[in-house]
Amino acid sequence: MSASGTSNRTRETTSRKTSSRKRHGLQGGSKEANRTVVAILEVLGGLRAPSEAAAALNVSLPRYYILETRALEGMVAACEPKPLGKQPSLETRITILEKELQQAHRQCARQQALVRVAQRSVGLSVTETQKSKASPKRDRKGRKRRSPTVRALKAADTLRNRVVSTEATEVQQSEPEAAPDAGRKEGQNVSD
Repeated sequence: MSASGTSNRTRETTSRKTSSRKRHGLQGGSKEANRTVVAILEVLGGLRAPSEAAAALNVSLPRYYILETRALEGMVAACEPKPLGKQPSLETRITILEKELQQAHRQCARQQALVRVAQRSVGLSVTETQKSKASPKRDRKGRKRRSPTVRALKAADTLRNRVVSTEATEVQQSEPEAAPDAGRKEGQNVSD
């Protein structure tokens, strides 16, 4: 009984080992992704030739090699060591960066104020060129200037050309009429 008991235990441990070897904690993807991974693993394991895997996947051989390279790059990326400790989420990182940006804006405004105070204390006045360099999008009163758009400039040119052309036609039409009137007046003055 001890011999049969030993053989039963060996069978159980052998079946446990083989069943644990067969199981992986893999979470499969889509059907197409699983087929691609299986074909690539079979080629890398030596069960298939790359041309056979390409035919099984219904892709060309160069496309198969591209898929294989992408799979290997993904494997290498997945094997990179992860940083220790708790990592901030994207939302937390955005919040931190926004606070740093606000702090940088405050520091910039403070430095600009200090420069202005230093210039005044020394007796330097800010020239127009320095003002325009500092805030090119502001007018003299400090209001924000609106930059014209190309569409607006084209419309202005069109209207300007129309105004000029209508003024030219009015001048041309009024010149022949004005000349006889001027001659009559002169003639009347001469005869008087």
